[in-house]
Amino acid sequence: MTDNAEAWSRYWRSESKEGEVFVDPSGAKHPALTEFWARALAPVQAGERIVDIAAGAGSVLACLADVEHVEQLACDLSGDALARLRERLPNVATSVCDATALPYDDQSMDWVVSQFGLEYAGGAAFDEAVRILAPSGRFVALCHYRDGIIDRKHQKQLAAAAILKDERFIAKAKALIRAAFVDDEKQFNATAEAFIPAERKLAAAVSDIQVGVHAHLYIGFRQLYERRRQYDVDDITAWLDAMAGEVDNSMERLQAITAVALTEHEVAAIGRRCVDSGLDWQTPAKFFGSDQELPVAWHLAAARPPTR
Repeated sequence: MTDNAEAWSRYWRSESKEGEVFVDPSGAKHPALTEFWARALAPVQAGERIVDIAAGAGSVLACLADVEHVEQLACDLSGDALARLRERLPNVATSVCDATALPYDDQSMDWVVSQFGLEYAGGAAFDEAVRILAPSGRFVALCHYRDGIIDRKHQKQLAAAAILKDERFIAKAKALIRAAFVDDEKQFNATAEAFIPAERKLAAAVSDIQVGVHAHLYIGFRQLYERRRQYDVDDITAWLDAMAGEVDNSMERLQAITAVALTEHEVAAIGRRCVDSGLDWQTPAKFFGSDQELPVAWHLAAARPPTR
């Protein structure tokens, strides 16, 4: 748990305030997510308890329309994520915990929700979500879809980041920038000759997908190189060194996300777990954004029958 918690805390310390993984062209939360959760949570009634598992910065609970008399709870592996959530939604009670060991009593929640979170912790997390669901309670989740729009984007970003590593782009960029500050044409030509093939491969990756650490590095270095006389060489190389850490962190996160994207077979296995635990399992649906041809996520839903 400690390693995963630190990895997610690094993400929340470096990402945008909301940390959304499905965004519109401006980089803001995609409106399709807001619309989905507004509809899904419309039946929440006063006096009910709702918990968001792997809540991040509160993307789901922010869509709850009437919160005055609803008890809201959220949990996440990252305390940094929950700190952001509390800034945004101060009435939510938060708990730092693993999704496979929730600090809530059996059948204590009227609503259990999650967005791009439970799948990271595996089947045991879904078991925990079922355990805390009260009679007549509802479970709703959006989970990463294998080979959907998000998964494909992340696969491309991961492949582009791998080009950075394989081509040793940062090391060659540092050599080039140092040579550019030295009055030695032979040295500069040699470093440029080594740099250009790596630069061309990275440029091709950026033309294919314009978001991600590879694009940030490529565009940033080009700007620094073009304006190099405005900077000290040590400042530019320090930026490149810092970017090396960002590349490693980004690849770690992208590998984690792509690894948990669910296949139809895996979703069916989750459904069997829910049915075996006494829930009424709805047929999983593919969730699409309004402007997307590929699925964005799996829409999973279940309910615990009322006590007779």
